[in-house]
Amino acid sequence: AKKGVYVLQLIPKPSAPVSWGKLIMHINTKTFVPEQQWFYDDLGVLVREMKMTDVIKKAGRYYPRKWQLVPKDPAKKGHSTEITVHDISFNVPIPDRQFTLRELKRRARR
Repeated sequence: AKKGVYVLQLIPKPSAPVSWGKLIMHINTKTFVPEQQWFYDDLGVLVREMKMTDVIKKAGRYYPRKWQLVPKDPAKKGHSTEITVHDISFNVPIPDRQFTLRELKRRARR
């Protein structure tokens, strides 16, 4: 690992309902922002890599504005998904009723 990075290896419990065999993350030691993540399947094969860049500080915390997810399957070579966050708010109050099953179903139909 490079200097200034925490390396985390996340392995789910055998009974956990997850789709990854493990994740490896590089987290910046100053900002605590993940810089890279590698997603492995149940057999230990690298499936995806995610890079997070363009870190900004807003409301006292650091946040990556650009995320790039790259599949490692040779059939998907040259493909990627990119997310750019233009604006973000933290500590916004959200009413509990917004997370009721009825409300979630209603919003999913939109």
